[in-house]
Amino acid sequence: MPTIITATQLRKVLGVSVSLYDDAYLDQIIDTAEGVILPMLQELETGDYSDDSRVQSAVYTVSVEVFQARVASGGQIEGIDFASTPFRMGRSLWNKCAGLLGALVDVDTIAQ
Repeated sequence: MPTIITATQLRKVLGVSVSLYDDAYLDQIIDTAEGVILPMLQELETGDYSDDSRVQSAVYTVSVEVFQARVASGGQIEGIDFASTPFRMGRSLWNKCAGLLGALVDVDTIAQ
């Protein structure tokens, strides 16, 4: 179950209706995004990232990319210049989030 953002919040960002993509489908996408982001972060004393706008933004970023990867035909999405490009699920996605999460990243996990 998602803890950082909700299916309703993601639905608003994606601009999709509940009749097209139900909460369970969007929850899977959010769970995937949280599974990517949360293990990379330092353990906070409170252990709760849901109030941190930087973490929320990173989860939104990954969620949108996962959504596009799932719904784009052939794994291709249309870039801002309307050219088809492969979905961006690799290092470039981490680079997108690095600026948001820089102060929260657990550097000990990077060194391993």
